[in-house]
Amino acid sequence: MCERSGRLIVFDAIGAGRGRGADGESRGAGLEGRGRAADRLRAFADCEVGEACTGSEGEAAFAEGFGAGDVLFSATPLVKPCTGCFGCWTRTPGVCVLRDHCTEMPRLMARCETFALVSPLVYGGFSHAVKAVLDRAIGYVQPFFRIVEGEMHHVPRYEGGFRLEAHFYGQSSEPERELARRLVRANAVNYYASAFEVRFHENLGEAKEALR
Repeated sequence: MCERSGRLIVFDAIGAGRGRGADGESRGAGLEGRGRAADRLRAFADCEVGEACTGSEGEAAFAEGFGAGDVLFSATPLVKPCTGCFGCWTRTPGVCVLRDHCTEMPRLMARCETFALVSPLVYGGFSHAVKAVLDRAIGYVQPFFRIVEGEMHHVPRYEGGFRLEAHFYGQSSEPERELARRLVRANAVNYYASAFEVRFHENLGEAKEALR
């Protein structure tokens, strides 16, 4: 097991098309705002998996300004969804059997000191794009279970643990925020994180500044 270092940052920048964007401008109101969001989503949908797709609030714009020790992973374009085949547990332990840029996600998680998730807050949880990445990373733990703090959780595969950070952005209610806190706490327990933190931001730009 290699020594943990640096940060792994998984982010969904397209989510800025909902609610408020990185510049704080409202994107959800009116036909013009919906049209811009639809155009951006179509542009990303046309990209191949792993291809760099950029826009005013896209991947490249978000990735600028981070340090050499940071590994940035865009959750968009959408990764292939987990098929529930258990291959990452039985056939290729710790490695997803689906071949795309998310195949090595469990190993990337095993090397980082901090695992940061940046996502619009969607009904108290992560966006479908970030959730798809986490589903594909189930090989980070083993298929066996044990009781942790009175709850059933997977047995760890790797030694040590990363610090888990969740940065949610966009308009939200307090009940949604409370759901998000509970979700990230459960994720932290299941990942055997050394510590965890949940933060809420008005827009993507604020979330990025909190990480820099």
